[in-house]
Amino acid sequence: MKLSKEIEIENLYENFRKPLLRYISYKVSDIHSAEEILNDVFFKAANSIETLKEKTKVQSWLYKIASNQIIDYYRRKKENTIDIMDNVLYADEDNDETIFDELNCCVKDFLHKLPK
Repeated sequence: MKLSKEIEIENLYENFRKPLLRYISYKVSDIHSAEEILNDVFFKAANSIETLKEKTKVQSWLYKIASNQIIDYYRRKKENTIDIMDNVLYADEDNDETIFDELNCCVKDFLHKLPK
């Protein structure tokens, strides 16, 4: 049974790797992230292939896994962005001088150099 499952996953990989990568790359601009998502899709597929009831729906099943992985990717990316912004904006709450005050002197010089 184990060998059959491995052969099945290999066949799925050979048949769907390129179209899935195109689909994921269309949704995620970074090729390295797209490849990681593709690997995650096949990892999840390999771990849950037994749950697939109708073998005729394998393509839609793989694309659904890919869609879910893309959503997870953007959720993680959004959470990381929020964490970074929180750290930048609230890093020195005790200090009266905010990051905007620190940048103010530099920005004023640049503004004065701009043509009218």
